[in-house]
Amino acid sequence: MDLPSLTHILLRSSRHLILRATLAFAALLALALLPAGAETAPPKRTILLVEVENTLTIRLQYYFPVGSVQETIPGVAHYVEHTKFKHDGGAKAAAFSAVAGSQFNASTTHRFTRYELGTTPKGFAAALDFLASLHEPLKLSPGDMETERSIIQQELAQRMNANPDTPFFLDFNQQVLSGSYLARWPGGTPEDIAKVTREEVKAFADKYYPDASTFLVIVGRPLRDVDLASLKAHFPDAAVARVRVPPDRKVVIDDAALAGFSDFLPPEPDATFPSDPVSVHKLSAFAKADTYVYLRLIKGPTGLDQLVAGRLLDNAIESRLPEGLHDLLAEDAALINDPSVSLNEAQEGWWVFTLRGTLLPGVKPAQVRAVIDAYLPELAKNGISEKSFERLKKRFFLRDEWEDPGSRATVIGGDTVNQGYDYATRWKERMRSLTREEVNALAASLAQPVRVGEAHLEAER
Repeated sequence: MDLPSLTHILLRSSRHLILRATLAFAALLALALLPAGAETAPPKRTILLVEVENTLTIRLQYYFPVGSVQETIPGVAHYVEHTKFKHDGGAKAAAFSAVAGSQFNASTTHRFTRYELGTTPKGFAAALDFLASLHEPLKLSPGDMETERSIIQQELAQRMNANPDTPFFLDFNQQVLSGSYLARWPGGTPEDIAKVTREEVKAFADKYYPDASTFLVIVGRPLRDVDLASLKAHFPDAAVARVRVPPDRKVVIDDAALAGFSDFLPPEPDATFPSDPVSVHKLSAFAKADTYVYLRLIKGPTGLDQLVAGRLLDNAIESRLPEGLHDLLAEDAALINDPSVSLNEAQEGWWVFTLRGTLLPGVKPAQVRAVIDAYLPELAKNGISEKSFERLKKRFFLRDEWEDPGSRATVIGGDTVNQGYDYATRWKERMRSLTREEVNALAASLAQPVRVGEAHLEAER
């Protein structure tokens, strides 16, 4: 996994098949279901039920607001994710696996852990049995602890070995983002996992899991009465909101049903980034071509207004419009093959401008840096033109007309976190009222970076 993949893992979403897109849409709505400042206490369990007509399967995603941000021991959150399948000898996990068509998946990020199950109605009750067991104090034998240690280390080693230069980009990521939880790889490293003890895993699980305020997202065929009864039995105190997806796939969100929900993720910890530049270089026998990565970290305002302005400015930077950087590097200056450029909010109040690309033969990083150093101050000074602004704005609403809501949500979905249950509605309203001056105010921040980093992976010749 290279640096941009790591940087964008929490910032961008990719397109999926319709059911997966709807699942992502529902899950992201479940992550932030009430505007900031609400006085109602968050429920212990919240369920978002998305019933998709003409669908045979059921997918369940169970979110815990637990991730590497809570760690004092690197890798322990990832270890807990794995060992939860071994709880009490893995009996409930095994019972679910025995049901035809049942499947497991799980992932740990910086700020949450997700358990995903796929099944048919036959396995629904067994799936709920397993999810409910995640709240129980962890019973983990020494043998299961060591078995899982080997599995996690193999998993991490495979990620590392998939690209021999991954450690180089990980180190660069850690250097540039030092001072923030984003500098850590959320899964830990094989070396981290080797040091984790059984007592540390049990202590972390028992501290953060039993009383966690979780969100369960269920997407698939409409539930039968027996399924609803099982859901009530497993999560008796849960608040439930139901969303219907008719055959035309036009999702209708019942704001009234969701209005009682509260934010899922806890506030992000503050970040204090050093101001010194970071520059790293490596001569690699494995790289097929010279790769150049540039990051510019800026301080920016927060909230929905800035996310909407940032999304439009990001589209301008990566576009082939006059204000875009793509053609400037790929065609005008002929320096980089198919450059990838973006502007994203890394964490609340902090934005990252990213450029990545393969250098054309004979091109040196200093040549690319010279173009960037001239381009960003110019963009910061002049912003985007009225013509480009209107064109980009129109593009958003054209997409709104011809894209399925679930698919569209996977594109803008990363911005939904902590923006409120009615984000989809407010986003469109805010885009309509967005002014060019607001976009250009964010662009002006590009001239005042807090930190700059560049990496050059040079292919050995």
